[in-house]
Amino acid sequence: MNNAKEGAGLIPTLGFGIPGSASMAILLGAFLITGITPGPEMLTTHLDLTFSMVWAIVVSNVITVAGCFLFIRQLAKVTFVRGSILVPPLVILVSLGAYTARNTLFDLVLMILFGVFGWAATRGRWPLAPLLLGLVLGRSAERNFFISYSFFGWHWLYRPAVIVLAVVIISALFWPMIAARRRAIVLNSVNVPP
Repeated sequence: MNNAKEGAGLIPTLGFGIPGSASMAILLGAFLITGITPGPEMLTTHLDLTFSMVWAIVVSNVITVAGCFLFIRQLAKVTFVRGSILVPPLVILVSLGAYTARNTLFDLVLMILFGVFGWAATRGRWPLAPLLLGLVLGRSAERNFFISYSFFGWHWLYRPAVIVLAVVIISALFWPMIAARRRAIVLNSVNVPP
């Protein structure tokens, strides 16, 4: 099931440039770093790249299923390894990867700062997916904002599609609070003695 969602997440990532999952957000970031802009041209100009990714997912799923059937008992034992054993080698590998990207200590310090931020976010139960989406889609959103502003000025904010999207976004932001408040009111009215 874990692998099956990647194929579905690839559709909006390649077709519209909107990541369908956290792993697709990382893939989208890799595309933007290498100069590939996901969108309609991935289905026309870069169709060979799109088909190669689709076939890579198909072949990897077949290999994964075969590997899981062969090594399921051994793979299940990995979940019982203590974090104190797994974390030190992982920290070393991540540090080496961060340093060797540009051979500067700044990247290592940046990795440590973001590691502390990620730890604090996990402890505070902050959702990390919106942050990842903001990092990946931020440059594209900023570029499109300046294009809209250069063509229409601030009048683009009054266009019907923008107004509808703003209403949907604001509703999505405030709906959980409204629903929780309504539930509390209903529960309080039920629990009030006659």
